[in-house]
Amino acid sequence: MPTTTDTTEQLDGMLALSRSLVAATDKRLADVDTPLEYADELAARTGESNAYWLGFGPTNVGMWRMGVALEARDFAKAVSIAETLQPHPASDLLGQLRPGPSPDPGTPG
Repeated sequence: MPTTTDTTEQLDGMLALSRSLVAATDKRLADVDTPLEYADELAARTGESNAYWLGFGPTNVGMWRMGVALEARDFAKAVSIAETLQPHPASDLLGQLRPGPSPDPGTPG
């Protein structure tokens, strides 16, 4: 799979966000910022996207930044980040997560 497509950049961005959260969870705070910065760069290129229903983009990176700050127990930073988030574009992606109406549970499938 080529590594420079919009889709692969979104996957790479989600992996970077995961690396940051794992570092925070593991109390390796020196390893938290670099993956977040990389995810920011990728999100600036991809915009609000939804490859593989990941919802990757600037809004998602902001939400992950907040989550990483909470995991690192930096509550003031988490609040500061939360005050800047405008999750409306991400909520627009939710329609893409559900391509059609949910099947009736009583209908054989």
